Amino acid sequence: MSRFFLNLFIVNILIDPVNSLLNIKIITFFLCIITNIKKVYISFERLSIFIVFYIIFFISTAFMLFRNINYDIDFLKTYSTTFLTLAIFFIDPLKINIIPGLKIATIFITCSTNFFSILAYFFPEVKILFLLDNGLGGIFRSIENKHIFNWTIIGIYHRASAILVFPFALMWCSFLKKQKIKYMIYTIMIGLALFFSGTRANIFSVILIIFLIYTYYIFFKKRMLQTVFLLCFSGFLIVIGTFLFITVKNDSSLVKDGHLFSYIDLFRNNIIYLLIGQGPGSYFYTKGYNMEATNTELSYLELIRMFGLFSSVIIMFYYILPFLKIKNYNKNYSFVVAIAYLAYLFIAGTNPLLIGPTGFMAIWIAYTLLSQINAVSNKII
Repeated sequence: MSRFFLNLFIVNILIDPVNSLLNIKIITFFLCIITNIKKVYISFERLSIFIVFYIIFFISTAFMLFRNINYDIDFLKTYSTTFLTLAIFFIDPLKINIIPGLKIATIFITCSTNFFSILAYFFPEVKILFLLDNGLGGIFRSIENKHIFNWTIIGIYHRASAILVFPFALMWCSFLKKQKIKYMIYTIMIGLALFFSGTRANIFSVILIIFLIYTYYIFFKKRMLQTVFLLCFSGFLIVIGTFLFITVKNDSSLVKDGHLFSYIDLFRNNIIYLLIGQGPGSYFYTKGYNMEATNTELSYLELIRMFGLFSSVIIMFYYILPFLKIKNYNKNYSFVVAIAYLAYLFIAGTNPLLIGPTGFMAIWIAYTLLSQINAVSNKII
């Protein structure tokens, strides 16, 4: 039962991250914690993740209320319960298997994204379904068509699609190691879902994951000439990708530019907001939306705006904590998981995927996989 409810929670939180379709997130969370109570392992590291995040949250909220800053009470309530998700860190990663839940969520997100994207390509009127206030509109977003080198991408974006970087990287590595066609099919299907999501960060991450993992693979095959070539080519891709990221403009990037200038103005005019934050759920005017908002897609700047520079540095330490679990990059899938997690953090920089259910699940998945990499690597494939 403990394994079932743990993976049920993983499936629910990834398939329905905003709890709009099934509305059972709280139930599955408590069932997960209760049934896994015997697997709880309290350590300073795990305890500090939960306590430090909540201390920062409460201090920032107290400062916001004390300074009488205008805020959204519903946003504040949602954040206060979202931080409870961090309690899953108390479950001993060496006593659980998260792969079944991750596989089911991957299959759902991949198949539904590919299906709806292809359907929307031939029948554009279908996109109206994702603009309505319903279950589908809660977990999917219909975003503007992206044009990349004269190729139009119809974007049907699942809100947790960034989590696909983990299975994508693992399936690609599995194909390189075992050369079985089924792993190539899995890789292509998941890669298409990331492409169809329409965000440039997702698309760029797919390309980098492919080249970096392949470079890693041939390096340990002692193919030094190919390794050097691919490293140079990967560097070239990073430069070109960064250039395109900065220079190629569409409605989405113009909105992000507006957010960026608004953050600069806010911090310049209110140095105290830069240092200790404005508070979670607080309103600020952004040129990107041309209105007051409580959150934007520039997650790292939003983190600073809400909690301040000092607290943000502490929070980001815990986000890089999974990398510190890696003892040997040449051992099983450590490097692959690390690259996938790095890709997630990159995607989260321009999407609201850092603080929240999907962000907390990403750090926990990376933390768990890297903690049990020896036992898990065989189960993944």
